[in-house]
Amino acid sequence: MPWEDRLRVSFGVARLLNFLVESPLGSLAIHDFKMSQFVLVNGELKLSDLDDIDDGLRSCSSTSDCALKVGTNETIFTPCKEGVCVDYSEISNVVHSHTTFYALLLFDAPRGMEELVGRLLNHTKRATWTVREIFQHMEIIVDFYKGGKYINGEDGYPFKNMSLQVFHDRDLPGTDDYWCPGSRQQAATCVLSVYDVKEATRICAREHQCHAFVVTSERTWTGRQLVYFKKGVSVSPQHRTGNVLYVFPR
Repeated sequence: MPWEDRLRVSFGVARLLNFLVESPLGSLAIHDFKMSQFVLVNGELKLSDLDDIDDGLRSCSSTSDCALKVGTNETIFTPCKEGVCVDYSEISNVVHSHTTFYALLLFDAPRGMEELVGRLLNHTKRATWTVREIFQHMEIIVDFYKGGKYINGEDGYPFKNMSLQVFHDRDLPGTDDYWCPGSRQQAATCVLSVYDVKEATRICAREHQCHAFVVTSERTWTGRQLVYFKKGVSVSPQHRTGNVLYVFPR
């Protein structure tokens, strides 16, 4: 799954957990927290199995009864107060959401996003943030990504020393393709979302196989444009309204 789609799923998890802690029934826990409990509907995360959700309070006689496993080697404890583990449902949801969903944001995160994602992972792993704080931080991450703010500081990447040729309403469907990491398609194609043409130019300039790219009118859930990166232009471009072909002169 492309990183942007994993971001959407993680944002959906944060929104769901924020709802569960503030539900009319009180703070609710998902006891069987695993991916098979969820489905994607038009890209949006939905909880499909409600059998393992309840507002039951975990009873305790001491803090040792309020243990939560973190990974395989660590345990955290919620306070035991008046025979009940305080905030156990919320903290349990945070710990399990880290392992099941948030940790996946670590892989292939765009340059410039690592610090924000790292903070999320550090605080969810040990549940040092509430679900409200997690949701607010996820909003910051999404806004940072949508606004292309992570691009700052990437000006050091090399550009090919020639001006791009630009062809409006042109496309190269099914030709001159190659696969690249993070591609949004399974076939041997390189399809990525970009904030703007400048970012697409940087991506192509860094990739030795890339000598052209097509900016489409298609948009992702964050409003970013889909771009097809190409090895070159070996055939005559076809007409496609709204697409723009950019070519590096050889």
